[in-house]
Amino acid sequence: GEPDYDLIECDPDRYSTWCDKQFALDKARESYGMNTAPVFPGEERWAGRPTSRVSSIYEQTKARDAAFGFHAGWEQPHYYATNGERKDTPVCFGRKHYHDAVGREVD
Repeated sequence: GEPDYDLIECDPDRYSTWCDKQFALDKARESYGMNTAPVFPGEERWAGRPTSRVSSIYEQTKARDAAFGFHAGWEQPHYYATNGERKDTPVCFGRKHYHDAVGREVD
């Protein structure tokens, strides 16, 4: 049979040795709670973060106002906020609030 809901967020095959019991519990609770919520492009889910899998420069980039994304257990800087820009990721379907920040980094 097929499951009633898409529970890919809870699939244990997605996790590796960096995943501890607390992270799995946090993610399961978050995923269950978001089960019927709409999904937005670029949406970040925050439960269980950061994990123990951070790089040696994590604190330095955090101190420089890095906005992080989560990839395979790693916290990775997506862009650097300046001049009071938002570091969180509000959900929307339009142009993201970090468009100008990323443009400055590209220039």
